[in-house]
Amino acid sequence: MSLMVVYVILVFVGQAAAVAIGILLDNFSKALGLTTFLVLYFAVFVVCWRLAVRLTDPGGIIHARIGGR
Repeated sequence: MSLMVVYVILVFVGQAAAVAIGILLDNFSKALGLTTFLVLYFAVFVVCWRLAVRLTDPGGIIHARIGGR
């Protein structure tokens, strides 16, 4: 359960950053903004999943703090 909670939080933060970067680059070039956003959009799912698994594994930081065995 904690894995999914951590994953959703990380994805939310990552997607917010992807949108912000896309909007920032959209001012310079619409094609560059859209391309960057799409690459970041899909990359966030993969990177956040790997990070969430690493954080919540039995020896990870979050698992130790919530009192896991």
